[in-house]
Amino acid sequence: MRAIQNKEAAIALIGGTSLKGHINCYYSELVQLLGEPTFPEQSDKIFKEWVVMHNGKVFTIYDWKSNCESAVIYHLQEWNIGGVGYAGEFISELNQKLEDQRYYNYIEEQEASLILTPNI
Repeated sequence: MRAIQNKEAAIALIGGTSLKGHINCYYSELVQLLGEPTFPEQSDKIFKEWVVMHNGKVFTIYDWKSNCESAVIYHLQEWNIGGVGYAGEFISELNQKLEDQRYYNYIEEQEASLILTPNI
């Protein structure tokens, strides 16, 4: 699951999308999972937005009316999910991938701390 990086293609795909749900995670987790946002620059109401194709359907993940870009990058935890139709399957799979990613990151941190801890 990766974000579409071609902005022109993404613009052509997102027409008619609307809010379908939410996910809870940090910006850094989305970047690790999806890559850099499709639209990383500020618009009038959105600072960061990913456009993703999943099972032939287009979905968007975005902040909405956040106060500032640094708040989005460092503090925002609830992201909007947009789409044209039903998004439950996409949201469930996205949540599962985020949980898996958190688990693997935790294991890597634990392994790194064991390597760095001297034997006493």
